[in-house]
Amino acid sequence: MFIEQLIASHEFTQIGRYWEKNNQNEIDIVAVNESDKTILVAEVKRQVSKINLNLLDKKAQKIRQQYPDYEIKLQGFSLLDLDA
Repeated sequence: MFIEQLIASHEFTQIGRYWEKNNQNEIDIVAVNESDKTILVAEVKRQVSKINLNLLDKKAQKIRQQYPDYEIKLQGFSLLDLDA
């Protein structure tokens, strides 16, 4: 649902999921805006209390290395965001 909302926003040139070898560092949503040089790295949880942006930041380290000139924005989505 959140990926569909991001696609509909037309703000990003690439949107998908991310995981490293052996399912390490799985990230629910990675959305790239090539013109602004920004990347949205997002975690999706049912409950907002389960979102851990510090852990998400650690999971995004390889993305930071692959895109050193890009600004990384971390975000959490929960069921509360469905109406937004």
